[in-house]
Amino acid sequence: MLKKIVSILSVIALIALVAFITVDFADKRKGDTCKDVQVLLMDEVGTSFISKTEILRLLADCGVQLKGKKLDCIDYEAVEQIVLRHKMVARAECYACPSGVVCISIWQHIPILRLFYGNTSCYLDINGKKTGLSTLTAADVLVASGSVNDSTTIRNLQKMALLLQEHPDWDALIEQVYVEPNGEWVLVPRVSDAMIVFGRPFKMETKLNRVTVFMRDYLPKMGWNTYSTINVKFDNQIVCTKKETGNE
Repeated sequence: MLKKIVSILSVIALIALVAFITVDFADKRKGDTCKDVQVLLMDEVGTSFISKTEILRLLADCGVQLKGKKLDCIDYEAVEQIVLRHKMVARAECYACPSGVVCISIWQHIPILRLFYGNTSCYLDINGKKTGLSTLTAADVLVASGSVNDSTTIRNLQKMALLLQEHPDWDALIEQVYVEPNGEWVLVPRVSDAMIVFGRPFKMETKLNRVTVFMRDYLPKMGWNTYSTINVKFDNQIVCTKKETGNE
């Protein structure tokens, strides 16, 4: 019984301490001003598509000046909404730290595919959302062009991009997808000049595996530039067309 009472009192003391710290910080924050602004990228993808300068410029363009402003006068939610206007920001959180620094934590859209259609270009992120392009760097992702306007085609392209990410051997070979008006695909490899006639986006894993085995195990022996096309659209076979040499 005594242990139970001590345990309850300990919990109450802990709650009281947390409440005191929270109130104490809130009271201090009322008189504090923002000493600095930190922009924190929360993604661990190795590539930054957003810079601190861009975020601060975006806030300044909207008339928001955080440094020197009282912490309790900052509309943190409004700051988050402005930051979310950046085409590569997927999520934003703005908050004050006890040190007087205002932190803006940012999660990026992670591109997996770049779409070209008409005169427009955009990224597709891992969740299938279209985003703008980064002004800092270009993402090394699968490129798709041609007839890519309908949602079914875009979903299939997203599936292809995810498959390449999951299989480094496939990703090392395929650089681009061109979608024909009839819905069939032509793949552009990173190596060799031969176009890969992929057909419609059915049995993608099977076709990609056939392409990989052929280009890894057989094509180097025959010569990388021996063929103009490598056709894997038909089940259980690969049909290659030799390049015209110009001597015939």
